[in-house]
Amino acid sequence: MQDQIIALFEMFFDCLTSLDTTFTSAAGAGAESTLVTVMGTFATAIKPVGYSLLALFALLEFAQLSERVGNVTGFMGTGLVIEVLIKLILCKIVVDNSTQICTFVVGVGDNITSLIGSQSIASVDFEQFKQNIISAFPDWWDIFGQLAFFIISALFIILSCIALLFVEVIYAARYVELFVYTAVSPIPLSTCLSKHFNVAPNFIKNLFAVALQGALLLLIIKIFNLIFTFNINSLGTLATNDWGAIWSMLWTLLFNAILLLVTSFQTQKWSKSICHAM
Repeated sequence: MQDQIIALFEMFFDCLTSLDTTFTSAAGAGAESTLVTVMGTFATAIKPVGYSLLALFALLEFAQLSERVGNVTGFMGTGLVIEVLIKLILCKIVVDNSTQICTFVVGVGDNITSLIGSQSIASVDFEQFKQNIISAFPDWWDIFGQLAFFIISALFIILSCIALLFVEVIYAARYVELFVYTAVSPIPLSTCLSKHFNVAPNFIKNLFAVALQGALLLLIIKIFNLIFTFNINSLGTLATNDWGAIWSMLWTLLFNAILLLVTSFQTQKWSKSICHAM
């Protein structure tokens, strides 16, 4: 029974390591290149809508400028016109390069993810863990205690694997969201000329929040990997019949598995809070 218990935990920590490696590799591979190649065509198709909005905001800007210039003469009036023209040119450049702007923002998030993924976590001493199980249940009739321990361990593994599944789904859904943001980016970025309808800054904040969410998901994987490893290794060498310590460790792991499940849904809220995105 001890071997089955150890096999359960080894399987779970292999899943943790695999997910860690997958997220780090995805960030290191440069998701931004995928965004450029896949979403560039869609962004190009939507750019005429962005140009139309930009032209509308330019007309409104010139209408307001005409009222201001009417009472201004000389170089000051010319300066106001030049200022609006420069803003219009800059906005045109922003719309033209909307895909590249999104690529840069996503790339920053990927770099943060890669930095987090490069941090290594200590592994579980499974040999000592097995000896602790044997020490906690030394007698032949303790097979019932080992069986109960196996069942609760299986519950911990199931909860943790469900949490990891949600983390993986959220991470994958985040890529779809990044694709959509990049595809429609000419529309929100075209509003950067408007004083009353400028959604471009909040669009960039939301885009970076989605990119940053991947780093936060990997961070919670690292944190809970560290928590689980610490709880198991902190048992040290158990005395014979010290089943209380090993049961306490297992209930702590079970609680942290629930915590992992809850925190996996909080990463979007955290990333938006960090980026001050609405």
